[in-house]
Amino acid sequence: MFELTRNESKLFEQLIKKKKVYPEGIYDFTFENQFIVYHYSNKRYTHYITVDKETELASEVKCVRNGTIYDETNYVDLVPNLLYSIKYTGDSRYLTKKGMSAEELINFIFKTVLPYHGYTVRDEQLKLSIAMYNGFKDHRVSINEAEVGTGKSLAYLVAGFSAKRFLPHREGPITITTSSIELQKALVEREIPNLSSMLQRFGIIKQPLTVVLRKGKEHYLCPRRYSSYYEQISKVKKYNSTTQRLEEIIDSDEKIIDLDKFDLRPSIKEKICVKTSCKKCKLKRCDDLGCGFAEYIERSNKTKYDFLVTNHNMYLMSLKIMNEGHKAKPMLHTGSCVVVDEAHKLKQAAEDIFGERLIENSIPAYISAVKHLCKNEHIISNYKDFIAEMAEMNQKFFQHLRTKTFVEDFENGSNTIIEVGVIEQEYLKNIKYILQRIEDLNDGGDENNEGQAESILNSIDKLLCGNEDMYYWLEMDENKVMSLCCAPKNISKTMYQYIWNIPDRSYILTSGTMSDGVNFDFFMAENGIDRLESFRVNTTTTESPFNYQKNARLYISKDMPFPDNESEEYIKKLTENIVKLVNATHGHTVVLFTSYNVLNSVFESVKVQLKNFDLICMTRSNKGAITDFKISNNAVLFASGAMWEGVDCAGDCLSSVIITRLPYPLRNATMEQKKARCKSTQEFVRKYAVPEMLIKLRQGVGRLIRTETDTGLVSILDSRAYDGANARRIQHVLRKYTRVKDFDEIEQFFKKVKSAKYFDKENKQDKK
Repeated sequence: MFELTRNESKLFEQLIKKKKVYPEGIYDFTFENQFIVYHYSNKRYTHYITVDKETELASEVKCVRNGTIYDETNYVDLVPNLLYSIKYTGDSRYLTKKGMSAEELINFIFKTVLPYHGYTVRDEQLKLSIAMYNGFKDHRVSINEAEVGTGKSLAYLVAGFSAKRFLPHREGPITITTSSIELQKALVEREIPNLSSMLQRFGIIKQPLTVVLRKGKEHYLCPRRYSSYYEQISKVKKYNSTTQRLEEIIDSDEKIIDLDKFDLRPSIKEKICVKTSCKKCKLKRCDDLGCGFAEYIERSNKTKYDFLVTNHNMYLMSLKIMNEGHKAKPMLHTGSCVVVDEAHKLKQAAEDIFGERLIENSIPAYISAVKHLCKNEHIISNYKDFIAEMAEMNQKFFQHLRTKTFVEDFENGSNTIIEVGVIEQEYLKNIKYILQRIEDLNDGGDENNEGQAESILNSIDKLLCGNEDMYYWLEMDENKVMSLCCAPKNISKTMYQYIWNIPDRSYILTSGTMSDGVNFDFFMAENGIDRLESFRVNTTTTESPFNYQKNARLYISKDMPFPDNESEEYIKKLTENIVKLVNATHGHTVVLFTSYNVLNSVFESVKVQLKNFDLICMTRSNKGAITDFKISNNAVLFASGAMWEGVDCAGDCLSSVIITRLPYPLRNATMEQKKARCKSTQEFVRKYAVPEMLIKLRQGVGRLIRTETDTGLVSILDSRAYDGANARRIQHVLRKYTRVKDFDEIEQFFKKVKSAKYFDKENKQDKK
């Protein structure tokens, strides 16, 4: 904040004698040890004046009606007016001359506007914002890694605002694409409105900044499908929790209803969301029962916004439609300045958008929806025959796929590369033909299942295309539901063509973990950015301001056996070390696994040994595990998957992160493709496996310290991190952390940094 003092009374008296101030003036305060502020009153008004101590030049700060009083309690409210007035005294530290540059504006916002509103601003954040703006200005792909605590969101918002002001030739809104709904919501509901109000208060903008959030249509209510579904369940069910929830939704005062705001089962949400094109919908043009979603999309496409916030998948789909020359209009009217936040997830989104999948249970779901739609007694027999034939064909097809060589490993979705040969193509063609006949014969009218046939047909067409640039694989989830999938063999080439190689478009890519701790070569190669000319790419790293050396410790086990998920000795030793670490840190622990099988084995083994702690097992179906962990007093969360990245558990809640095994990439179709392109296993490990492991390791370790006051321990129970072939690189990545050698040092550290309250164990029986 600014320095306001009241120690210049004698100097003020001298200024009165020199006739530099009004003789009836009353001294108020001194601003930043340079500007004296005083006031005087006449019959109707009170005038606040500032005088520069060095130049003795004066200008008016504010004129208010008599009765409006400023004193020690609210002098700070005069600061915006004061900053505006002192530009006339020749002080350029705050507001400069009329021709202010973009860099001067960014400096002013970070050094004046934000501190005034209570923000702690560091030079690194200011430099980051300027680097981002320069990326926009110079038509670059600017890769700006910003570790936790650097304030990257505010940095790119200020850079984006400056681009709107100083780069008028850059068309459209500043487009921000992210991977998480939580971040999109924070930007739209908090970050951008807050920045807008601060800029308005300082007179930088006259009107509020405008922002629109564009999510996929499946996130919004379709009134027509809602009415149809509500009518159906009303006929067969009595009033229950489902009907009550549905009535709560429709009673909402909002014109467009965002289904993410309601606690709905996915099956219900799927039946009442916007499913297909709205072009032929009667509600679109109906004044009495107008569709809020249709109006929202129409308004979004016509209105000029300062910021557009969306998700990776929707942004990429819009680019795909635009670049492939589809008749359909792009879903988004994006701008030429694009921020890709959570950029480490962009490649995964690209594989989804530019690939395809046919799920085993999608056809049975379609059959269930349409089996009663044919009412014509002359053709109903044929219709039923087609329905039965399609069910049988789908079953035989996936039974045939199960005869392929298949590794049943469900860690991240088991998958095995296959070729879609003559037999597979014949099955797909037959399914397509039968489905088209069913669509020809049914009477339609079931609004809750629109789009199912179209979706299946699109998947089959993509799988039948026979493109040599695509690779195909089988995938199976933990429920043993199979999918036939395809994706570009070289996704980096596809990303270059559709994303980066667009004239007059600038990108800011930001995330906490894009480098492997040394450089961005792996990230650039994986995402196709390495195909650009070097002058079009810029990279920066903004390190976390947190004091890791003081607040965190690192323990690397040196006596663990080589990780072998099938070895009882390994599981036993792993369990022993986890128990010791949990006891040493008094719970408050997340144990990160790369294998659900090992997770379950260890979890079952420690139940008795850690009975004084709340033990939570995070499975694919247990979506509330993270929430349960956060509200517990001294829990131990056994987790994999999503817990490795993007989860904040600030404070003492999470004070220990145990990494059971270095997160080398699992065997899957993508990695097999990469391995096939390498001359040797050693090349594959060096070029792909190690960099990917290091990035994920950084993400997992990053769960520990989320705020400036967080303290805790990172433990790695993999001896390869101690003295393996890549130990030096691993230890370099974790160089910020002070190493500890044994459990005694861990306990001493926790006694030093934790309060007495931390060590209180909550009685689980009392809690219940």
